[in-house]
Amino acid sequence: VKKLYVRPGTITEWQVSAPVEAKDGADLANAKDWKPYVPAELATNVDWWDIPFIERGAVLPVGKPGSGKIAFAKAVVKEKAHREAVLEFGGSPPMRIWLNGKEVWNQAKAHGYHANADRATVMLGEGDNEIVVSSNYFAIVGVKPQ
Repeated sequence: VKKLYVRPGTITEWQVSAPVEAKDGADLANAKDWKPYVPAELATNVDWWDIPFIERGAVLPVGKPGSGKIAFAKAVVKEKAHREAVLEFGGSPPMRIWLNGKEVWNQAKAHGYHANADRATVMLGEGDNEIVVSSNYFAIVGVKPQ
């Protein structure tokens, strides 16, 4: 079996929160009960067309669309020095992204489901940088390599 292409810089190690009702909003304060995200556990619970997204590094914090819920996924990106970087991302709206607790993206309209459908220029600090994304279905996020 041939492995699918994963865009360089794509974040593939995540933790996910417990889902919350979408009507309660994608407020970062609702992100609780974090657990490791294990893509292989989803393989038997999602439709076949979702598998390529998972194999390319997408995180599905809710698991299936249409649940009326949103969830959060977080990851840590380590940097050797403070630098300007480009976040590349796509996914299902509404989607919000925070970097080190500061919101850097908030979009309610669909743009694209691929790894660089949208971009945001951000400042990464030296050491650990926490990226959190909220979605009602899935997100794919990466830091463009230098």
